Order: sequence, then C-alpha cells, then structure tokens
Amino acid sequence: MTNAPARRISVMPPHQGAPDVVEDRDDALSLSGTVVVEDEEPGKKGLPARAVLNADGTVTLQLVKPVVLTISKGGQERSETFAELTFRELTGADLRVVAQEKDDMRRTIMTLARATGTSSVVMNVLFDRMAQRDVAGATEVISYFQE
Repeated sequence: MTNAPARRISVMPPHQGAPDVVEDRDDALSLSGTVVVEDEEPGKKGLPARAVLNADGTVTLQLVKPVVLTISKGGQERSETFAELTFRELTGADLRVVAQEKDDMRRTIMTLARATGTSSVVMNVLFDRMAQRDVAGATEVISYFQE
C-alpha cells in the first residue's frame, strides 16, 4: 500500500455476494459489486436527516422531543413550545460573544442561542430540557455552518 493521503471510504449496505472488506489503495479499489461512497474531504458532514436547508440559507431542525417552557417577561407569562429550531450562520460579532464564555458547555449554549436568535437565558433552560439527540442534532447543524 502507498502512503497516499487518507480518504474516507464508506461502504453502503452490501449487496448479496459483495465482499466484507474494501481496500483503499492508490492503484485500485477492490469493489466486486459493492457501492462505495468516497469522501475526498474527511470530516465533511451534512445536515441531520430531520434538518431542512431553507431558501434563505438558514437551517430548521425538527426536535425529537419538543420542549414547552413558561416564559415570564414584563410581568406577563406565556407558554412557548419549541418543536423546531431555526439556525443561521454565525457572524464575527457572534463569535466574539461566544468566545467570552469561560467553559465549553457555556460556549455551546451561547453558540446555540446566537445561531437561533434565542436569548441566552431562554437557551440555558431550553438546553437543559432538550433530549440528547436534539442537542447532538443542533451541534451537527452548527458544524454544517463551519465547513
């Protein structure tokens, strides 16, 4: 095998009779009836399956478990259901605000707040009530914008 740059090879579910191993070499790929998807850019990720890229460039993520919060503002209380979050790409100003946070978790929460246009106070509580799958989906959307 040569010392070529590493590439990520993904083997789709094998067809009947397809080999169990696919060897990635510069000179040849051993396929024998297998469908192979080759990523030339390791680390490139798409959006989660339940996310939609909107015409304006924002991304809407459907939450696996919607979260209901009671929000009090100006002496008024209202109930708000978060069944989806819509993200936009962060700006330099957003990155400056995020960088001021002291630890990784607080930076993650502030990143989500800035990208969704949600106040940091609301996002702190929302984040605490989000399912792990929804937190993971949200961070995948953020990663999408960083590519």
